[in-house]
Amino acid sequence: MKFNEFNADVRENSTTNNFWDFCYHHRYVQLLLPILGLFGAADFYSAYQDQKWPWVLIGSCIITLLVVILAWKKVSPVELLSHISCRHFYPFLSNITHEEREKFLLNRIGLLNDLENKIISLQKTHLIIIGESGAGKSTLKENFKARNREKKIIELESNSAGFVEVIDAILAKVGKSDNVQAQSLVTEIISNGEANLKSAIDRLVGLLFEEPTILIFDQSERLSPSFQSLSKKDRKRTTELLEKLKESEFCKTIFTIRSDRIDGLISMLGERGFEIFFVEGFDAEDDLGLAERIKIKLNKLQVNDTDTTWILDNLTEKGTINAFIFQLAGYLIESIGIKKIKAIGGRLYSGEKMFLEAYIGSLLDEFGYVQHDHLKSADLENILFCVASFNKRKNSALNIKDLTHISHLPESKCERCIQFLRDKKVFDERDIEDHRLRLVHDLLMDHLMAREPRFLPPEQRIAIEQIVDRSSSEKPAFTSLDYVSPFLNFARRDENGSIDIGLPETLLLWFFAIVYFWRIAFPEQAFNLLLPINDYFSGVYPGIVFPPETATYMFIPTAFTQYIWVSIIYGLNREFFYYLRKTNEIKYLYFFSKLIGPFGALLGFLFSFIPSFFVIPIALPGAILGSIYIFISVKSKSNTAIYKYLSLTGIATIGNMIISLAVVYFLIQTVSHPSNDHVRQHVLTVTFISGLFCYFAYQMRLKQGSILGRTVLTTMYAAGRVKS
Repeated sequence: MKFNEFNADVRENSTTNNFWDFCYHHRYVQLLLPILGLFGAADFYSAYQDQKWPWVLIGSCIITLLVVILAWKKVSPVELLSHISCRHFYPFLSNITHEEREKFLLNRIGLLNDLENKIISLQKTHLIIIGESGAGKSTLKENFKARNREKKIIELESNSAGFVEVIDAILAKVGKSDNVQAQSLVTEIISNGEANLKSAIDRLVGLLFEEPTILIFDQSERLSPSFQSLSKKDRKRTTELLEKLKESEFCKTIFTIRSDRIDGLISMLGERGFEIFFVEGFDAEDDLGLAERIKIKLNKLQVNDTDTTWILDNLTEKGTINAFIFQLAGYLIESIGIKKIKAIGGRLYSGEKMFLEAYIGSLLDEFGYVQHDHLKSADLENILFCVASFNKRKNSALNIKDLTHISHLPESKCERCIQFLRDKKVFDERDIEDHRLRLVHDLLMDHLMAREPRFLPPEQRIAIEQIVDRSSSEKPAFTSLDYVSPFLNFARRDENGSIDIGLPETLLLWFFAIVYFWRIAFPEQAFNLLLPINDYFSGVYPGIVFPPETATYMFIPTAFTQYIWVSIIYGLNREFFYYLRKTNEIKYLYFFSKLIGPFGALLGFLFSFIPSFFVIPIALPGAILGSIYIFISVKSKSNTAIYKYLSLTGIATIGNMIISLAVVYFLIQTVSHPSNDHVRQHVLTVTFISGLFCYFAYQMRLKQGSILGRTVLTTMYAAGRVKS
């Protein structure tokens, strides 16, 4: 996956600049304006011919104005998370340079003195700096390096425990990558197996460290999974190397690790031969000087005394102040303000979790803002959860190219999300360089796994975890096709760059759009064309067929309702059913799924002068859709969650369509032509029921027809297919 340049083009006061972009890209605007424009233009022509007021056009303009007003309100500025322009606080210190860190580090002088004394006293033993996530281990390490610049300190990235990788990293740090003698010893160690292993490694360590050196393995919780995956011979070499480093006269080795991951490191180092240095959070009562520096740092943000007390109460909820949370809280105050922290994070959480949630929530809000649609925040939440799930459950970074297989989002969407998060420094830059994703801090990972999500339903979270847990060698077949509206685009590209052209269906839908336009603009001609159908049903149900002028007023809201339902089914066909077709599950059913939309559009036109029948073009295609769901479930003979879901959804869909047909009976009894005195009531009745079906369609769209809904379906489907 490549990174596209992500240009948010957003500033604090960019409302006016982004307003028209927002309106153009917003999904509701794209949905409403073409239809309102189509109906309005047709009504204007018809009204012009009959010398009447174009009430439909006037209503369309009013609705359009309301949409614009709502869009203006929606695009009001959001507080944006600062980048490195912060002056006093920044939580992601590992992603910035040593020079930039200086202004953010909060020195713990007493603890730093204790660490220095501990390192000085080390004699042929490792030192493990241990503490909970965010306690300040890395900050303490940086303070130690800043105070001891005259000493030779080498810091290694703890991404691999392999002997060759560790040695290559040390050689690069000490400037001996091209040293012939060192390379010869490495070759000897690898090729000779266990023969003279200890002697060769001893000579190699002596060559590498010819002057006093402090060797630091930061975030050593990453070493253990790598160590366990090594071959037996390579584990032997690594163990012997660590032993010789411990015994070296000129090398002192230091490991930093989370307290809940210490067991894995001990399995590498052995039960003996190390000392522990504990790092706890800030304790203002034990260190009055530190407490004073904390208050001074907070005062620089111009926070009043009441808010300062509120901040400290939440920071000290567990007794001590977590160093990472302290930096994160200050960063949020500096970026979005206390009011926004309370609104986003304080709604569900308090204490440390409140600041973590405020940060995640602000990321989601900002991404939705710059993408002109708040529901696109669901994509970002999906990506964040996928990366967090993989990081936690596999204890390793996620390969970028595997992200689409886990998230079931198109590659283009993954790219936008990754670039946004990368710009915000959410990922560890050391892994990004290797095209892998790891959250920059474990506390973010833990919170993402435990938090109450805004968009992701429980079944999708479970499905993502199942996909992560299962074999990566059997990846689900996934189509990376972007969502396309039937009235706005003809084609889109798949993951291989080939164009997937839905031209027949799209042209067919455009044909019906033109037919509907003609139906509104020329009602008399349309009535004459459909005279056989109208005469037949007039004979069966007298008065059910309305004259052209009256029927047109009722046709407009019903046609809009039918368009929404056709769009939902079209979206399912382009995403979910296309996905199933690629897995060879419904090769022949895919043909029927493609015909559902045009079939509904055809029925809508044929019954356009019979308002009581407007539900039929919705109910019959819906029943076909439900039947396809049931057929897939029965054909699978599986008991996984997705097939249970499809079975229940299919039964519920058919049941809903049967109930919907009862509305037809009600309308037949209520809306009839002979009662000319109640034409206005008939129009209002049909419009009201159309509105109810629009709301029903909106709820179905959220569950199945939206991009998020289809992503849930495909993710669940993949989790049910991939074998353990």
